[in-house]
Amino acid sequence: MNQLTTHIVPVVAITGYFLYPKELRINPYLLHGLSIIHNGLLVMFNAWICLSLAEVLYNDGLVFQSGYYFENPRFDTIIYYFYLSKYYEFLDTFLLYLNDKTPIFLQKYHHIGTVIFYHFCYVYKIDVVWKTILINSFVHTIMYSYYLGCLLKIEKVRVIRKYITSLQLLQFFTFYA
Repeated sequence: MNQLTTHIVPVVAITGYFLYPKELRINPYLLHGLSIIHNGLLVMFNAWICLSLAEVLYNDGLVFQSGYYFENPRFDTIIYYFYLSKYYEFLDTFLLYLNDKTPIFLQKYHHIGTVIFYHFCYVYKIDVVWKTILINSFVHTIMYSYYLGCLLKIEKVRVIRKYITSLQLLQFFTFYA
């Protein structure tokens, strides 16, 4: 596959993301159920990514040699699934539109940026991507747990809210470290 065709998937997906019909609405009970399933899946998936990646790093050790981790088929699979999940996370924005809400600028463009970033990291086999994925999957496990708890009307989960922004900022600044 040549380099140009490799980049078609994110371009098409991002185009579709922008073209999503923002005025589309569905039954509120169906939307609530879909939101619970969506957040539940993301909690389980991100926890699995975080634990699986931590296990690979524990077994292989921290190695700063280019191409080392991608030689491990398990590492490659984990990173690939994580990359694909960034497309699935477009649903976060679509669920807001379906709920007659407008996503904030940062959220909308964050999803596009992460698809592009992880696409390049996976296609070009950037080993050090494990650092951002480990942190991101940990933060997303907590964040989507919070959203799921809110949807399920679990009052005690609200305590986590003030820590989520701190975790996201820590994630952001760790990315540049």
